[in-house]
Amino acid sequence: MTPRTLFGALCACLLASTSTAFAQTEIKVGHVGEPGSIFAVSSEEFARRANARLGGKAKVVVFGSSQLGGDKELLQKLKLGTVDMAVPSTVTSSASSRCPTS
Repeated sequence: MTPRTLFGALCACLLASTSTAFAQTEIKVGHVGEPGSIFAVSSEEFARRANARLGGKAKVVVFGSSQLGGDKELLQKLKLGTVDMAVPSTVTSSASSRCPTS
């Protein structure tokens, strides 16, 4: 997955959940990548750009290195609403990775 594709996917998820994102003070983004990985670099860049545009309405916080769980746990947390965005490392055919909307 290229950085541009990953960034686009993150933006799409954020836009899809705009109505709930602004009601929150913190937007949690989880990924399984180690520091310096493509997951970490692209997620941090997304957070930097999003936070610049959000201007205090909300704050994007990145949790890497599986701090919020692995791929399966992250997708489950997306469904439950305890994580706002996730960057899965693989395509998980047994779980729906569709962006939740209100």
